[in-house]
Amino acid sequence: MKLLFAIDITDDKKNQQENLYKELIVEETDEIQKEQLQKAAEVIETQEKEIALPKWLGISKAITLIIWFILGAGIINAISDDTSIQEGFENAPAIFIVFPIAFLSWLFIYVYERRRKNQVNDNDTFQKHQEEALHLAESIYDSLGVPKEAIQLDVLSFRYIIKDGQIKRRGTSVANFMNVSKRVFIEDESFNIVDTEKRISIPLYAIQNIKKAKRRGMVIYWNKDVRFNKGKYKPYKIRVNNMGVLIMDYGIMNIHYENDDYQLYLPIYEIDQLKEMMDVEIIES
Repeated sequence: MKLLFAIDITDDKKNQQENLYKELIVEETDEIQKEQLQKAAEVIETQEKEIALPKWLGISKAITLIIWFILGAGIINAISDDTSIQEGFENAPAIFIVFPIAFLSWLFIYVYERRRKNQVNDNDTFQKHQEEALHLAESIYDSLGVPKEAIQLDVLSFRYIIKDGQIKRRGTSVANFMNVSKRVFIEDESFNIVDTEKRISIPLYAIQNIKKAKRRGMVIYWNKDVRFNKGKYKPYKIRVNNMGVLIMDYGIMNIHYENDDYQLYLPIYEIDQLKEMMDVEIIES
C-alpha cells in the first residue's frame, strides 16, 4: 500500500517530506521557483514565531480554560436542587473564588495574544511578504498547468511507520492528521492534484471507491474561508476541542494503478465535492 501525501518516519523520525511517487508525477516545479517560495515561506514563518505566544503561556491559556469549564460545572452542581448561590458558596467557597480568577487569567492571555496578532496584521512588511509568497505560488500553479476553474481541496496528511510489514499511523501530542490544501481538476480523463512542488495525475478508471472511516479524526488546521461550523460545512458536525483541534469524519480514496494500490485520506466535507467532479462509489463505514 502506498499512501499519498503521508510522511514516512520509519527510518527518520524528523522527516517532514510527503511521500513522492514518481510514477504519478507528470510535472514538477522549477528549482528556482521552489527556492524563491521556500525563502518567502521562511521569512513569514520567522515573523509568525515572533508573535506566537511563548510555549508556557500557551499551555497556561489551555489550562485556565479547562479549569474554568470544570469549576463552572462544579458551581452548577453546587446550586442545583434549589440551593441558593449563598448556600452554594458556603458549601464550596473555593470553587466560587477560583472560578472568576481562572476566567480572568484566560481572558488576559487571550487579549494579549489577539493584540500580538493584530500588530502583525497591521505590519506592512509582513503583509508584503505574504503577498509576495501568494504571487509566487500562483506563478507556480500557472507553470504546472492548473486551470483557473480548479478547486481547492483539503487532503489529510499524517506520519506513519512500517512495522512488521504493516502501516502504523503516528499522531502528534494533540492530533493524528494535518489538513493540507491542494488544487484539483479533471483533465484528459485523469484526476489531477497539484501543490507548489508537483502535479500528480491519476486516471479516473484507477479510482475504485471512497470508503468512510468508522472513527472520527483529530485534525489540525482549517483552510476554508467559511468557518467549520457555518454555511455548507455545518451539516458535517465538525467540532473543536479545548486545544483547538478539529474533530471530524473522514474517508479514504482507494486507488489501483499499474499493479500498485494507493490511498488518499480526505475530510468528510470534501467527499461531496468530489462526487460532483467524478463518478465514484462511496462506501459507508
